[in-house]
Amino acid sequence: MADEVVPPTLQELLGYPPDARLLLINFDDAGMCHAVNQALTPVFSAGLVQSCTVMVPSPWFPEFVALKRENPRIHCGVHLTVTSEWKNYRWGPVAGADRVPSLVDDDGYFHASEFEFLRRADRREVEIEFRAQIERALRYDLAPTHVDSHMGAYHLDEDNFQVARSLAEEYGLTMRIVYPPRKEALRRLGWAVVDRVVFDSYEIPLGQREEFYRENLRRLEPGVTELLIHCAVDSAELRAICRSTWSHRVFDFDFFTSPATKRFLADEGIVCIGYHQLQQLHRQRVEKSQETTADSIREGGRT
Repeated sequence: MADEVVPPTLQELLGYPPDARLLLINFDDAGMCHAVNQALTPVFSAGLVQSCTVMVPSPWFPEFVALKRENPRIHCGVHLTVTSEWKNYRWGPVAGADRVPSLVDDDGYFHASEFEFLRRADRREVEIEFRAQIERALRYDLAPTHVDSHMGAYHLDEDNFQVARSLAEEYGLTMRIVYPPRKEALRRLGWAVVDRVVFDSYEIPLGQREEFYRENLRRLEPGVTELLIHCAVDSAELRAICRSTWSHRVFDFDFFTSPATKRFLADEGIVCIGYHQLQQLHRQRVEKSQETTADSIREGGRT
């Protein structure tokens, strides 16, 4: 009996050896406010972070657009955003509240919690708003690489996930996948999605965050691990918006621009990559999968 052919791992498909430990650090919430945008250039210049996702509905989205145009290092995806969680700092739909009434509260802003969003959202309106955010990113020539989800908007609901998946496929984007069965289903269709995701957590006290990161990085397995981070520079604006969590964002900024962190990753043999590499592979593999399917259909038609 012939030996079973083992398909190549994601790291091998990306051109790395099978034991490579690849780390994709994604700067979430880009464009959220000025203090977050101020962190972008130094974080990307430090070299560890090669991807971010932008909150298209945010009031500071135009500043992000200008920063990206000035800095070719900044690769971005779309942080699909349908909640507005801060008490005194709100945003609403790109599509317009009249087109997506189930997504907004009485003041025309997105609902404050993911639970309220999930309880009220009409799937058809979710698609309208997700599409509007991707289209706006394209209109501003941001060349998005992937989509992910602010406050779990599509991770927590299968219908919303399928909406996001369909749009990602339509626009040639890959996506963040958290739930393993979804990841495996998409991989069988040729999608290039990360092996695992590590979330930064506001539940980790400030004094324990460095060890939290270092321990998770020490334990990285071969493959591609995505690490979510939230960075910002310290400012009165940031403290007024985030109140109890501003210091966590400042810590992330300091940690992921630190030469000590860069040395630590090098000593561990960890290689940092970005979503732009996954998107390139994703497009190649999906196109190949589609060609194979088309060939099978043609062959079947001849029998």
